[in-house]
Amino acid sequence: MGTVLIATAAGTGLRQPKRPQPIADLPGETLFAWPHQTTELAPEAIVVRLDKGAAQ
Repeated sequence: MGTVLIATAAGTGLRQPKRPQPIADLPGETLFAWPHQTTELAPEAIVVRLDKGAAQ
């Protein structure tokens, strides 16, 4: 058991952020990052992490 954490910067049209946004300090291990893992969340990016110790 654990907790899945997802950070996305999905958007469409004019409201989509044009600059990378800072990512909060997410606990756990990165399972998936697109387009790549960094300390910022680029437009249209997604980061999925699993914190195995958080769930009760």
